Amino acid sequence: DCSISYHNLAVGGTSSLFGFVRLMRMLPEETADIVLLCYGQNDDEKDFSFFYEGLLRSVLKKFGDAPIICFLESSQREETEKTRDIRKIAAHYNCLVADTINAFSKTHKEYCELSAPDGVHLNDEGQRVYAECLLETIEKADNPVFSSPLSNAVKVFEHFHYIPLWQMDFNNGAYTCEVGGEMIGFVCIETPN
Repeated sequence: DCSISYHNLAVGGTSSLFGFVRLMRMLPEETADIVLLCYGQNDDEKDFSFFYEGLLRSVLKKFGDAPIICFLESSQREETEKTRDIRKIAAHYNCLVADTINAFSKTHKEYCELSAPDGVHLNDEGQRVYAECLLETIEKADNPVFSSPLSNAVKVFEHFHYIPLWQMDFNNGAYTCEVGGEMIGFVCIETPN
């Protein structure tokens, strides 16, 4: 018998940058035994490697030695520049890759036979193939390595700080807060909806 608890930060239709913001919102004491990164489908190809490597480095910083499994999304259906970036970044940090594109190809079925009517999300059989691919990958899990970045530009993620709305002042229809010291970064707005 086995008991598993999980913290699912996934929100469909979001990018690696959104994953970074969700990670920043986690409490400092939250831990993980394994981390699954499943991004790329909704990212812009132009900035993908920057945001994906920044997210992966942030996960490494937060969770230390927890194995990280990076997914190649079955819904992409073929190798792309983004899937090559995922492979390269994962290899650099000693993370495993769950190649669901290849797993689906090995079934010799059309993608529509493994997906829901929307043609993207998976039906029960597609979920089974996805889960088997994940389990095979978990069996090979190893500890990642926090090494120098592939792109020095991603070091900027080490200086970002998340400030939740509840820590801000709301005056005249706008949220404001004071920060001290040097700050670089960007603002992500989350709406209550």
